[in-house]
Amino acid sequence: MWTTLRTTIKAKHTYDKEAAAEVDAERQSLLHAGSKSLNRNNPFLEVVSFPRQLQDIMVAESKVNWTSIGVLCISWIVIAVFSILKGGEGGAGIVPCGTFFYWCLVLAPLPIVVGTVWHIGNVLSAQYELKLKYGFEFADGDLQWTKRNTRVYPLYCISAGFCAGALGIAAGTILGPVLLELGMLPLSGTVSSGFMVIFTASSTTFQFLVMGQLQIDYAVFFCSVGLVGGAIGNTIVTYFVKKYNKTWFVVAILSAVLAVSTVLMGYAGYERLQSSEAHGKSLGLRPLCPMVLHPNLGGSSKPVTNRQVQAVAQAAIKKSPLISPKVGAK
Repeated sequence: MWTTLRTTIKAKHTYDKEAAAEVDAERQSLLHAGSKSLNRNNPFLEVVSFPRQLQDIMVAESKVNWTSIGVLCISWIVIAVFSILKGGEGGAGIVPCGTFFYWCLVLAPLPIVVGTVWHIGNVLSAQYELKLKYGFEFADGDLQWTKRNTRVYPLYCISAGFCAGALGIAAGTILGPVLLELGMLPLSGTVSSGFMVIFTASSTTFQFLVMGQLQIDYAVFFCSVGLVGGAIGNTIVTYFVKKYNKTWFVVAILSAVLAVSTVLMGYAGYERLQSSEAHGKSLGLRPLCPMVLHPNLGGSSKPVTNRQVQAVAQAAIKKSPLISPKVGAK
């Protein structure tokens, strides 16, 4: 709710800012309507020249930073490899689940990612200091990569990723308002969060796939719906931005989506709670590792997933005339 409120306020501020800028542009056009011919023949106009270092910075800013994209891809691959090695309900890992070496595999990507983030933060901070040294003029909405910001901003992204993985919500829903709060322009924030979601969503999806928690047919269906909806939404928003030269409604749409998502998430959670209680399903934490039946008890050494155990238990409860769902839940 707080994020929705802050995004709504940001939409109002963006609207007021763009309206004031439009009025100011009209006033300036009236004041300087007759000054074009004078400026054209003015011998005192100077040709502005920039230092070579500043020109190099401007050229670098105008190009795609493939190095940063490569670092993101490598980080994704590292996390994916360690996810495969530790395994899950979807497949056995190289070490037994719950052992010391298992937790080493779980925590192994952490120092790699933290070290990468720390190094990239130092690079961005050094570039920021270089820009200040040569008088680089920051555009409206540019992030100021000071030493403090290079340490604080990653914490925001970690929080967004944690919420996305734990609650099953889109990371862009959280990153969008965060980038707006940091001062980024609406369109730049939307594009940036959309680009980052490619990595966060694919990483989370792969994690659930390895853990055996991903239902493929559902994933394909909703992915297709999301792609079509995203394409339609992007086309409509681009059309209105070009037609009216306004961006405040982008923030307003984001605020509305956050409000609707908050209500629907609470409703879905309530319905899921009622359904679980009605069918006697456990609402507690499930075991982290798959259970293995002992051979002497008629089982095999192959792990049995928690989902399989729950399915068998529910089937037994339904078939037994002496056990009701309420009794089975106890």
